[in-house]
Amino acid sequence: MSQTLLNNRYQIVSSLARGGFGETFLAIDTYLPSGKKCVIKQLKPSAEMTQSTGWLKDRFEKEAIILEELGNNCAQIPKLYAYFSEGGDFYLVQEWIDGMTLTELWHKHGNFSESEVENLLIDILPVLDYIHNQQIIHRDIKPDNIIIRKFDGKPVLIDFGIIKEKVSTQLRRNQQSSIVLGTPGYMPSEQAAGRPVYSSDLYSLGLTAVFMLTGQNAEDFAIDHNTGELLWRKALKNSHSQLVTILEKVIRFHPKDRFSSAKEVLAAIKRVPTQTTTRAFTKVIIPPNSPKRAKSQNNQSQTTFEAKDTYKKGLGCFSWLAIIVVSIGGFVLGFNLIKWRQYPRINPAQPVVNPSPIVPSPTSSIIPTPQPTPSPREYRRKRRRPLQATRSPTPKPLETVHSSPIPTSSPSPSPMLEVPVQTFSPLPSLTPKSQTTHKSEPLGTQVIPVEPPDRVPEPSQQ
Repeated sequence: MSQTLLNNRYQIVSSLARGGFGETFLAIDTYLPSGKKCVIKQLKPSAEMTQSTGWLKDRFEKEAIILEELGNNCAQIPKLYAYFSEGGDFYLVQEWIDGMTLTELWHKHGNFSESEVENLLIDILPVLDYIHNQQIIHRDIKPDNIIIRKFDGKPVLIDFGIIKEKVSTQLRRNQQSSIVLGTPGYMPSEQAAGRPVYSSDLYSLGLTAVFMLTGQNAEDFAIDHNTGELLWRKALKNSHSQLVTILEKVIRFHPKDRFSSAKEVLAAIKRVPTQTTTRAFTKVIIPPNSPKRAKSQNNQSQTTFEAKDTYKKGLGCFSWLAIIVVSIGGFVLGFNLIKWRQYPRINPAQPVVNPSPIVPSPTSSIIPTPQPTPSPREYRRKRRRPLQATRSPTPKPLETVHSSPIPTSSPSPSPMLEVPVQTFSPLPSLTPKSQTTHKSEPLGTQVIPVEPPDRVPEPSQQ
């Protein structure tokens, strides 16, 4: 087979896969000096299709145009290089993806961790969302049809069943036999009945994720005969994680119980907290001597340094913010302290000295002069002023009164005034010593008898 040339251009190297609709080969393009590798898919019409060759050729050309558009607009779908027919068979020439399928990776490294499966789903769900928006259903998603590309670690979706579905539809029209398109163990019940929907691809992708977690296919799990659900949680160590809950909804038996679109599944997975990133998955799929590994490590180191710089910047901003807050708080506290010190304070240890007593003048009236009533504002202002201790002035000795005694008929002092006791000096008099002179004192004063002084001898006449 290695010497076989297809379309006088493509040299067959080896056979990659064989199925009911044809065979897949690895070939070399002899028209290119580099001998570029490519994948050739052969579609063999059965004997029942000989009467519909014209229809099949027309459908083949239309679906080849769709595959070309998908490959040109999505980097995770193989590009279509050419298509031709030869010897009654139809051929598609597509891009060869250098990498390993999920089945080969599982045989080499064993079960995947939950973080690796999450990263796989995050990378492959946008591809499903794109093809569903183009109103295309893949119909054959399984571990063998997902290749992890070697140079970037991205999953690539291969082997679309578009043309296979058209052929099977025509066969069902020509004969009564039932032709099932898909792989048993990875297709849901509605696809087995020939009525696939968009969630049918999600169901197949969910079973692919279950296989990568457990290493078991759908046939290896028991079935709940009441609901038709697969009992697969017992095969996991952590059967109550968020990812397991999402996958359980993806592979529900009835389509109405599943996620309605790939975008919904992607949004649910991105809300799952994970401690690892794509690094854990690329560690599995990148060989140790690959230059991609060194680049990945450099990116990780750079990310670590960037995280440290971000932490330092955040810490510096927080420090400046704390300084500003403390400064403002100190300013406000100092301002309030100054205002507080301006209010009067009474020292309880300092006695309050009563003002000096009022000494009425002998010639003046003892009736106090009425003072105007202060307004409430002046009253509050006077209360704010601090009390000042005043010394009582030393009373001067009273001079001798030469005037006549104060008549007793003078008006009585106001009861609000306190008149102190006064002692007046006696006037010189020639009255006998035995006689005592009583002076009239104002009401409210103490009367003290005054004795006359001894008689002064008269000077002698010379």
